[in-house]
Amino acid sequence: MAGERQSVSDTIEWLSFPRQAYPNFYLNVQRIDQRFQGYLGSIREFNQSVEKSVEPNAKVKTVFLEAGVNVGRGTGAEIAYDLAKPLAQALVLRAYLATVGELQTDARSAPVTDFVLARGRGALIQPNDVADSPQWQEGGISPEVAAEIETEQRRQAKHGTGADPEPLYWATYANTDRGLVVSLLGDASLIGTDARSWSGVEMTYCIFGQKIRDWQLWTLLQPLHVWVEPPGKASWG
Repeated sequence: MAGERQSVSDTIEWLSFPRQAYPNFYLNVQRIDQRFQGYLGSIREFNQSVEKSVEPNAKVKTVFLEAGVNVGRGTGAEIAYDLAKPLAQALVLRAYLATVGELQTDARSAPVTDFVLARGRGALIQPNDVADSPQWQEGGISPEVAAEIETEQRRQAKHGTGADPEPLYWATYANTDRGLVVSLLGDASLIGTDARSWSGVEMTYCIFGQKIRDWQLWTLLQPLHVWVEPPGKASWG
């Protein structure tokens, strides 16, 4: 009935994710869980505002679609997730942040620690190739900037743990219309993904994370979720 409210779990039943729509090759499960739990009260309040009808209200539906989420009951061509799934948490968190105006799309002007979604042509570069990959030059990135990215990669690799004493970081970048955005992706989070099949291939990269700092010519994001849009896919955002 119109005006009826529904719980988060009821609302999430409306969310489904198309099979292989976009390769989701990086998801920092621990960070996503921490950020999601930190916002869960606000997300719950947001979701409880959805009317129980044939489908969620138009505003909410638009937000979820812009976040890469299909709205509607799952079909054989889709996969439905609940909130225990890290990918569902990432998508719902992204949709919520976009709704309340806390998801920045200009990484260069966003304050440090803000949530950012960067989208643009770029590449994924394996750890051992970060210093001298031809992808930098092909992407219009100067040797000076590539050297700075390598310096940051080495700095982060020094902060190992008992479980991962010598961490490796892949570099991914997106040439957005407002500047260069770079993230360093933990090798452990790429295990079991198809990341290597995208290594060295220019694609449209979408990086969802939190801003760490600005270098002179590029912005560094701490990645939460990264995916690519193959050629021919409709763009959004």
